[in-house]
Amino acid sequence: MVDLSVVIPAYNVEKYLAACLDSLLANEGVNDTEIIIVNDGSTDNTLSVAEEYSKKYRNIRVISRDNGGPSAARNLGLNEATGKYVFFCDADDLVVNRFLSILYRSIEKREIDVVLWCADIIDESGKVIKGKYRDYFCYKGINEKSRVYSGYDFMKKQLSSCGDFPSVIWLGAYSREYLLQKNLRFKDGMHHEDDLWVPQVVLNAKSVIYIPESLYKYRLRSGSLSKPICSKKTAYIDSLQFIYPYLYKYCEDRFEGDSILPLLKSSFTRKYLHWIFYYSFYRYGYLDSIDIRMLWNTSYRLRDKIRVLLLCILGRIGNYHE
Repeated sequence: MVDLSVVIPAYNVEKYLAACLDSLLANEGVNDTEIIIVNDGSTDNTLSVAEEYSKKYRNIRVISRDNGGPSAARNLGLNEATGKYVFFCDADDLVVNRFLSILYRSIEKREIDVVLWCADIIDESGKVIKGKYRDYFCYKGINEKSRVYSGYDFMKKQLSSCGDFPSVIWLGAYSREYLLQKNLRFKDGMHHEDDLWVPQVVLNAKSVIYIPESLYKYRLRSGSLSKPICSKKTAYIDSLQFIYPYLYKYCEDRFEGDSILPLLKSSFTRKYLHWIFYYSFYRYGYLDSIDIRMLWNTSYRLRDKIRVLLLCILGRIGNYHE
C-alpha cells in the first residue's frame, strides 16, 4: 500500500495533461505515490499522452473507459486506488513542488479522514491571478494550523467566521477507507458534483485538519466545465436543481434543532443563488420549481435578499407574459 493515490479524470486535455503530471513528478516522494489517469473516452490525443507517461514512470497507470463524465471517472479511480489517501486532481491544473512533502508531514503517524488546503487561481499561461481571486479557494475562518477538528466543528467554525465554505474536490485529500466505509461516492451523470459531495464528506468526518498554504493551482480557462456553452446549460441546471434541495433535506434530517443548521442552509442558499443567476434559470422555465420562500428564509446577506426579490419580480414578469 502507498500513502497516496492521485486520481486524474482526463477528457480531451491533451494540451494540459503533461504539465499536470510534470508538476506532480517534480515533488520529492512522488516515486512512492500512485498516479491513476482515468481516460474518460477522450477523442483527442489525451490517451497517447497518458500512455507515454505510464511507460516512462512505473508509478503511473492508465485506465480507459467510455465517456461517462468526471463523477464516473473518479469513482472508477477510487475503486482502483491502493493508497491510504486519495487526492482527486483535475487534469488541467497543477500542484506546487512542495505538495507531497507538506501533505505527508501533516498526516504522518495520524489517522485523519480529511486533509484540506488552499489553492491559487492561474491563467492559461500558468501565471497566478491576484486581486479579487486571492482568497477564493481558502478556508478563511480556520486559523489553527494542523489542529484536528471533527468535520462538524470544522464546518461550524468556518461558517460562523465566513458564512461560506468552498465545496471543491481538489482542495483536499481523503482517507480511502473512510470514503468507502461511508459510501461517499460521486453521483454519476451529475454536473457540479463538488457542491453535493464535499459538504457530506466533511460533515461525516471524525477528523479534519487544515493546511493554510496554497498547494494547488486551479487553471481558469475558456471551454472548461465551469463555462458551458448555452446549449448545455439545462443539463447543469437540472443537476443543481437536484443538488440544493437534496442538501437542504439532508441537513434538515441530520441537524434539526442544531445551531449549525441555519449556517449550513445560508451557505447553500448563497451558492444556489449564485448558480441561479449564473446560468439564468429564469430563461429556461425553472422558476416554478424553485422554493422562493426557502431562499428568502435562509438568506442573511442583503445581496442575497435582493437576489431573491429579483427572482420574485422575474417570476411575475414571466407569468404576465404567459
